[in-house]
Amino acid sequence: MHEKTRPMAVRVTEAKKAHTPKLLNALGVFIMVIVLLIGFAGLALLAYFNLEDRILPGVHVYNLPLGTKTYEEAEALIDQYWNEDAVVLFNLDETLFQVKAAELGFTVNEITTTEKAYLVGRDSGLLQELMALIKRNTIIIMPDLRYDETIARPVLESFALTVNTDAVDARIERSNNEYIAIPGVTGAQLDVEGLLLQIAANPLLAVTGTTFEMHMLPIQPEVYDLSPLLDDIKQLMQAKYTLEAYDAILDEYTSFDVQTDALIEWIRVDQAAEQVWLEPNLESVQSILQEWDSSLQPKRGLRLPLGPETIVDSWKNSTSARAEVIYSPTSYTIQPGDSLWRISLQLGVPMFMIMEANPEVSENTLYAGMQITIPSLNDLLPLPVVQNKRIVISISEQHMWIYENGELYKDYVISTGMEDSPTMAGIFQIQTHVLDAYASNWDLWMPHFMGIYEAWDGFMNGIHGLPLLSNGHRLWASNLGTPASYGCIILDLDEAEELYYWADEGVVVEIRR
Repeated sequence: MHEKTRPMAVRVTEAKKAHTPKLLNALGVFIMVIVLLIGFAGLALLAYFNLEDRILPGVHVYNLPLGTKTYEEAEALIDQYWNEDAVVLFNLDETLFQVKAAELGFTVNEITTTEKAYLVGRDSGLLQELMALIKRNTIIIMPDLRYDETIARPVLESFALTVNTDAVDARIERSNNEYIAIPGVTGAQLDVEGLLLQIAANPLLAVTGTTFEMHMLPIQPEVYDLSPLLDDIKQLMQAKYTLEAYDAILDEYTSFDVQTDALIEWIRVDQAAEQVWLEPNLESVQSILQEWDSSLQPKRGLRLPLGPETIVDSWKNSTSARAEVIYSPTSYTIQPGDSLWRISLQLGVPMFMIMEANPEVSENTLYAGMQITIPSLNDLLPLPVVQNKRIVISISEQHMWIYENGELYKDYVISTGMEDSPTMAGIFQIQTHVLDAYASNWDLWMPHFMGIYEAWDGFMNGIHGLPLLSNGHRLWASNLGTPASYGCIILDLDEAEELYYWADEGVVVEIRR
């Protein structure tokens, strides 16, 4: 039996071997046909994508699919998605806010981003391009994103204004003549800088749905609690803050005191240093000054050195401040027999100044009962007043007294103007210093001349030493003590020199009848 079965096995094997090449050849042909068909289809599809300028399938700009899109379609989608529709999300205390990404300075360059998307799969050869088209794998590229913090900052700062809360200082209130300490309240301010740092760390997250947490920074009040310092505050409230207003016309001071209710507003506390002080504020000081100014009306008011700010500075450094009393223009009713010259001498205001204040008035237009304006007496004091020095002259006594710091410093015998050229009585001021002035009207030289008022426009009367004629003759040396001049006040030569260097410009000269 063994001999009968072996040949049969051999024949079967040989039969299989005979048919195998044919099957393999057929299968190979079939596969090649399929591959060629797929290849031709892939090439055709690839040619279609190239001819149509379409992006290969599976290409995404981050989470935006662009596969099969044309160049123009891709640019429009990128611009709409990133530049028009994209928003940045912020969370503040579980409240969500959103802001257009473009408003915060985010922009995506749709042209260069589309270019990057289009080149995906096209920069690696025909075979690789074909395989990428067949596999349709997802390929993610990043957008060409730009972020401008200079645009984002003002937007966030503006938003901060809507969520910030101000700190409230502790304060002192009076109730039934007792002081009560009201505690301070902490405010809050949006941490704009921290938010900008979060965004700058990864701008792409801002436009891809990430929510940024907003943080509020506490704003501590300058004053927290005044209760431990109530005793010190009470002592401060007993201090007197005053304004000494100097009236250069009357040579007197008017004193004003700040009331307690105003002082309460000025309380300031340094809790860490356990110190309390009073600090005037400009708005409160202006209100107080207006009240004091009104109390001097109707003819007088306050003139402050360089404005209310100087009063604030003075009260910060001490409890007293200085000001000047000024006079308002007044009116005068013309009496029978009046002339502008007579009114001028009577009121101590040069005639040309009265005429400037009343341009429609002249000697020929005056009539009894007529109302004219008399300029402010302070117009005769154009320079800042030197308050610690004063010169007093008596026409009737032909004498001069010099005061410094309220004390008599010197006194001199003088000569004033003659009857037909009188010295005007009034309140004037040392305005000029001329070592040796020349008066062309009388051809004389006036040593150590100090101008005090204009007798008429451009002609200054003043104080000076014995005059010297051009021919060398010294005038009025023997006339001191009697009216002798053409309107000026005459001193002995040595006394005039001494006064010349003592009397600063701005010193008030009071001339009495």
